[in-house]
Amino acid sequence: MQKKFIILNLSLFSLIFFFKTSIVYAVCPVCTVAIGAGLEISRALGIDDVVTSIWIGAMIFSMGLWLYEFLQKKQIKFKYSKLISIAFMYLLTLPFLYFFKIFGLAFNTLWGIDKVLLGIILGTIFFIIGVIIDKLLRTYHEDKAYFPFQKAIIPVSLLGLTSLIMFFITN
Repeated sequence: MQKKFIILNLSLFSLIFFFKTSIVYAVCPVCTVAIGAGLEISRALGIDDVVTSIWIGAMIFSMGLWLYEFLQKKQIKFKYSKLISIAFMYLLTLPFLYFFKIFGLAFNTLWGIDKVLLGIILGTIFFIIGVIIDKLLRTYHEDKAYFPFQKAIIPVSLLGLTSLIMFFITN
């Protein structure tokens, strides 16, 4: 089952690279690749599901932003298109996680919440915070980054810190 899950996620993730995106990305490709790599490394190392799913949540959100940018480039615009694009990615992913018994297991909870669902929520929240911090820093620096790869480093650093905290909580 885990092998099917990994293959499915890698397949969905690789579809991103077939889309021709615009010059300005909502979230840069380096950040999305880092999220995918973090997800696979943590699963391979047997790290707790809450930690792994932090990266799943960030990856789903990132893919939703990519879908939104793709639609914008193709001049497909509609009301709440960003919100709908992001929600669509969650609706594509969560049923597969449930179907492959990745979440929804009675014994796999933390604080009464499913570990995978908790991690996805935390990953989404801290990824959004990272994107907001990057945008705020750029507003104070004439829309330029303070350091190379700032757009990727800030969200990934927050995800790493959140993962580390949750790792210590679960061990």
